[in-house]
Amino acid sequence: MSGCSIDIVQGSGRGKTASKIISSDCEYKIKLSLKAAEKSTKSSPCTNRPVTCSLCNVIDWSYNMLGHMRKKHSDYPADEWAIPQEEVNNVKD
Repeated sequence: MSGCSIDIVQGSGRGKTASKIISSDCEYKIKLSLKAAEKSTKSSPCTNRPVTCSLCNVIDWSYNMLGHMRKKHSDYPADEWAIPQEEVNNVKD
């Protein structure tokens, strides 16, 4: 079984109001707001979302990016991809 492809494409709007949307061929895909998934809240603690590696343009889930950075770009800092403590706390509560 092969993995599903995922892409982040231009949605509606222009300039600062432009939105990004997820395009995937996965049969299990669900509607996901990239903007809403950026912030962890008590009611929606998970921030795992598709993101683009700024170094090689690979798209992967944000929770996988720390591993991607360590494996493919070990000479660059990867701390920004660690799961924020606030999010960990939201999941525990």
